[in-house]
Amino acid sequence: MTTTTTTMTTVAVVCNGFEGEFDVAKRVFYYPRRKKDESGAVAPQQEQQRVQVFTPTEFERHAGMAASKKWKYSVRVDLDAEPSIDWDAAALGPFTLGKWLEEHGPPKAKKKVASSSHSYSPYYLHHRHHHHQQMQMRMKTG
Repeated sequence: MTTTTTTMTTVAVVCNGFEGEFDVAKRVFYYPRRKKDESGAVAPQQEQQRVQVFTPTEFERHAGMAASKKWKYSVRVDLDAEPSIDWDAAALGPFTLGKWLEEHGPPKAKKKVASSSHSYSPYYLHHRHHHHQQMQMRMKTG
């Protein structure tokens, strides 16, 4: 019911009938799918038909799904073209690219946590410091 643990650099996908290929490292789609040799390597350029490179949003738009604006869910892994993936679509529903990326995509970058919940501009900090100094002077002389 899950995919194999081998690391894949690309995965065959389909969006609204448009069969493409997603490059995990480059985060781009190739359309149509590039031809591959028997070993699975991409065939030489002269053997390829004209392949276009799309960003995720562009590929979704090209496939006529721009209104969804959720490419990770409108683009699905093409299970027929990826025999190493074991997924029961009838029981589990479509295998979206988003689900595939959760298992195979690069690790998500950790969000930077600020040391303080507030960030002040240098202008504000300068004037706050100046005001604090004035208050200290008044307290000493008063």
